[in-house]
Amino acid sequence: MNDFLFNPTLALSQSDWVLFGIFGALIVLGVVELIIAKSSNATVVKDFHRRLQRLFFTIGILGAVWAGMRYLFVPYLGTRFSVVLILTVGIVWSAFIIFYAANKYGQERKEWDRRAMKEKYLR
Repeated sequence: MNDFLFNPTLALSQSDWVLFGIFGALIVLGVVELIIAKSSNATVVKDFHRRLQRLFFTIGILGAVWAGMRYLFVPYLGTRFSVVLILTVGIVWSAFIIFYAANKYGQERKEWDRRAMKEKYLR
């Protein structure tokens, strides 16, 4: 197990290529979230998609840096332990976003819709 997590000199395996693809997909999802956030006119929706965009870009770029370090066999930074840390940070960050979406987003969205409707008829 120690050799698997902490040895940067191992040849690239299929799991490394899968992780490279996952991190690339996260960067693409960050771009999609950026487009969605720009196209939305509701500030609450923009804020939610910006949260997702920051998560996807940050984890994707950190993963891309790790992929480069792994591909170049850089000691310490190219270990699989580094990717475990990156993925752990992503999972914890995702948990906070899911908590926000489950508890606060719906209320904020209803309040924003109510205010938008009120402003629409007051004009």
